[in-house]
Amino acid sequence: MSQSSTAYYGNPFTTITGLAYPMIYENSEGSHDDVMTGFKITCYQPYQVCLYGDQDTAGYGPTDFTFTDVSLTSQGESNVYVQKSGFGFFFLRGAWNNTATDFSSPTAALFTDNCGTGQSMSSLSGIGYTVYTQVFGGMLVDTCGTTPGNPLAHWTFSELLDESSFVPVLRVNTYYGISNTDFNNVSYADPSGGVATPIIDLTNASAVAGIRAYNVACATSLQPVFETNSTSAEGLTVTNDTQGCAIMGTNYGAVRGQATQIDDYLSWNQRLQNTSHIAYQMSLPAAPASCVVRSGGSVPAGGAVRFVRAGGNFGFGRPGRAARFGPGRARRPRSGRGDRLRRPGVHPTLSGPRAPRPGPGSGRVMKTPL
Repeated sequence: MSQSSTAYYGNPFTTITGLAYPMIYENSEGSHDDVMTGFKITCYQPYQVCLYGDQDTAGYGPTDFTFTDVSLTSQGESNVYVQKSGFGFFFLRGAWNNTATDFSSPTAALFTDNCGTGQSMSSLSGIGYTVYTQVFGGMLVDTCGTTPGNPLAHWTFSELLDESSFVPVLRVNTYYGISNTDFNNVSYADPSGGVATPIIDLTNASAVAGIRAYNVACATSLQPVFETNSTSAEGLTVTNDTQGCAIMGTNYGAVRGQATQIDDYLSWNQRLQNTSHIAYQMSLPAAPASCVVRSGGSVPAGGAVRFVRAGGNFGFGRPGRAARFGPGRARRPRSGRGDRLRRPGVHPTLSGPRAPRPGPGSGRVMKTPL
């Protein structure tokens, strides 16, 4: 043992190395409610696993482990972390590093079950959380052709950094797939396997439900969030920020673009029930054109132009009375009625047009637009 430092954590802690296969072993029958803090475990032997959570023949696994500032490192020939079944796995900071050299290298983490004959498979591991954890080499869900009763479920990867990997952050190769799993602010950096390596590979997953990716950061503009097959994926939800991924890689799901301010629904429907509704707030309408003539507006055809003078009769009529103007022929003022102008379509004494009265000689008032 010696003193060293760990990923995302600079304080001294204990380094463990040795020849044990695996280095740290979780027994499905007797391992539970354990805590490890401040360890760097290095596995230099070929195919040596640093942390191994086993499963018994009945399909049960270990439960309730908390790892704080625990870093696992192998030499590229083995998984550093293997978890079979069980529930309650909590990782704060630390790292999973398998020192991968090419595409054939095992992933840093493996979630699986018993693959031999005569085994019982109950479920894959569930209720797991990683916070500020670094991964070098990606993660794999693989049940080697078996069909456990439940998929990998109820995992949350928060602020996870996958760096210098040849493979996706997570690849799923199991019949029941994955469900109810969140990827919060996951970042992919310095890819070794190509600029189009997906963040989450669901190609070999027959069932997918409830995967949520919030603000996932791709390393390149060609890197998609997902790689999927023709199976309808249920519940893929992506929230993409300005530094997110430009390619979704799926035809199913809902994508919220914070930068574009657009929601995309990929083969999804929307439904409003009970008293739900969608509303759009309209702006106030502009004033009618005939009310803003003096501000440069225009008068629609068929209207009447009027103004009220403050005082004076401009040579005719009584002060304070409204005068009407239009393209019709104006008559000269008559004695006693100097304020009245007559033109076709406008009654000389009323405030607007009116219908002609029937019969000959009835004033011949016509409604004529301006």
